[in-house]
Amino acid sequence: MWYEEDAETHEDVPWTDKSAKKTVPDVYVGNLAVADLVHVTVMPFLIHQWARGGHWVFGSTLCTIITSLDNCNQVACAAVMTAMSLDRYLALVHPFRLLSLRTRSRTIRINLFVWAASFIMVLPAWVHAKVIRFRDGLESCSLNLVSPKEVLWYTLYQTVTSFFLPLPLILICYILILCYSWRMYRKNKKAHRYNTSLPRERVVRLTKMVLVLVAVFLVSVGPYHILQLVNLSIPPH
Repeated sequence: MWYEEDAETHEDVPWTDKSAKKTVPDVYVGNLAVADLVHVTVMPFLIHQWARGGHWVFGSTLCTIITSLDNCNQVACAAVMTAMSLDRYLALVHPFRLLSLRTRSRTIRINLFVWAASFIMVLPAWVHAKVIRFRDGLESCSLNLVSPKEVLWYTLYQTVTSFFLPLPLILICYILILCYSWRMYRKNKKAHRYNTSLPRERVVRLTKMVLVLVAVFLVSVGPYHILQLVNLSIPPH
């Protein structure tokens, strides 16, 4: 059988309420939209600094807030995508397990926890982000990491929490989903249940969707973290 539609009705309302369908994934999509909104909010400040050759004109307090929000948003976005991938795995592969976790209210609390944890995880940014005055008079907003060792450890910490830890978890969830979907398709095909089970076109469409989601994650955050790691290998002048 294919349980996707049944899984999406695990809400705090009766199953007969049609409007309740897909509210769990909608919560995750809504949080990704919030992450995009935060990104759009902080980007003009970062672009302004870049356009002025690294000069920051908005003061030390706003420097700390913008830098911390930017770092927090990276961690939260990756965490939400990981949680959403796990939710998709539970909904499609184990639709009748852990039903108490897949409710709208619990999903909201999970996402609130993700954001709170993200704020805590970027505590170094809250502490070290400030306006730095260089010898040539340039005042730039950055993390005041005074030693190469501090730069190394913070870059590795940020890269692992925002990219190298979420990526394999996301991949594992979707690989398991695809394996389950193709296994059910072959089982139903062998039993000649074409009209009441998962058709091949639907499995192919799911496969393409998974590839697109993973590709978007890689393209959107991968280059930044790879460049961060490459910069570590460049000796300071």
